[in-house]
Amino acid sequence: MLELGCGTGRVTVPLAVQTRLPVVGLDVDPAMLAAAQTRGVRRLVQADMRRFAFPSCFALIAIPYNSLQLLDVAGRADCLRAAAAALAAGGILAVECTNFQADVVTASVDEEELASHDGVVLYGAVEHDLAARRTEYRRRFDVGGETFRDQTAIWSLREDELLRELDVAGFVTHSVDRDGATVRCVATLRP
Repeated sequence: MLELGCGTGRVTVPLAVQTRLPVVGLDVDPAMLAAAQTRGVRRLVQADMRRFAFPSCFALIAIPYNSLQLLDVAGRADCLRAAAAALAAGGILAVECTNFQADVVTASVDEEELASHDGVVLYGAVEHDLAARRTEYRRRFDVGGETFRDQTAIWSLREDELLRELDVAGFVTHSVDRDGATVRCVATLRP
């Protein structure tokens, strides 16, 4: 089993525990991989999910929690092609995506306090590029007088867009589960 964009292992660990199968976590960020290792993930690979290569050996490849949406259209196509190449015959691809702009009526949300706990205050702001279907999230953490900032861009995907991208990459979708703006698909390679 392979999880793309495994991050800190929040899915990798439960997958390994519940299935009792070896799970490989792949992520580009060494800090995320270190956190996954601390959580107990034993099989980790530092690689870009757009450009990785394994023999066709995985019975399941998972791309959960909108990880595919961290990539633009070309990056998503590259990722899906690499996943197709790494799937064993009859293997399954499981993908979760969200249309983050599904009911958006304003292009931006000014910075506001989102959470506060044990001396850490988190602030966040959002900028939507509605034409490009790209959202920029900016966060500020105030910790004991120090400020840390980060930002993440994520692309919105509607169900029809995800299904089309899977089809173009050579996948046949077998099931689609909808939960509000989130869609989960299970697909296999086209024979």
